[in-house]
Amino acid sequence: MYLYKGQEYSDLFSLAEIMYLDIPYFANALKEKELIDFISSQNEEKSERISKLLLLSLNDDILVFKASYILSPFMSFRFRGLLFSSYEELGNRMFETSPDTEPVIMEAIRYSLISQHMLFSHFYLENPEFYNQTISFEKKGDVDLSYSYFLIAYYLSGKKSLVFHGKEYRNLFNFVYYLNNSDTDKEALGKHLSSSPLLRAYSFFSPDCKKISEYLHLNSELNKSELALDDFLQNHEKKRKNSLLENLK
Repeated sequence: MYLYKGQEYSDLFSLAEIMYLDIPYFANALKEKELIDFISSQNEEKSERISKLLLLSLNDDILVFKASYILSPFMSFRFRGLLFSSYEELGNRMFETSPDTEPVIMEAIRYSLISQHMLFSHFYLENPEFYNQTISFEKKGDVDLSYSYFLIAYYLSGKKSLVFHGKEYRNLFNFVYYLNNSDTDKEALGKHLSSSPLLRAYSFFSPDCKKISEYLHLNSELNKSELALDDFLQNHEKKRKNSLLENLK
């Protein structure tokens, strides 16, 4: 029996189900003898696996996540107070802050926890292609974590629309039409969207992918040209000043 906040837990599964709700407590408890002894009394093999986890110096969030799925591998995805009954629900939740990202889920992506959940739960056995594609999108986070976030959001949710500030736009034309009829600072928004990870991810899944890719490529080339021009002007000004200094000597 294990006692937590006045509640007795007699099995590993019910205990694992609530660990994500109190990361600090369970991170510390896993490092103490009482909880490990309880786990060992229920399942020695799982106790040994968690003891090996403790040697890896994982941060508390990741430690509790991994330990909870060792105890109960077939739970739905849950992490740092968030619980999702399906991957589709997780993907939809990721769009609630679009074009910004949700910090807790960003951390889950940073540590590839979605694909790890698929591994723990054996989802990957019946859905190898889905699992491998998720891993591929997670790896994009090594270069651009926000881009990885929105790729995964689109993939898990199955959406094809552009989601912006809680509204869905069927295609880029509808979105541009909305912008033209709004009070939004269009110049500032245009600059933001030209390098937006949301728009880049949307272009990967949208029927308008060719048009959007061309737009993003054009903006990238224009940005390079502007930077090159700035460098040229700065170097030109530097040479001019040096020349004036030389003439004054």
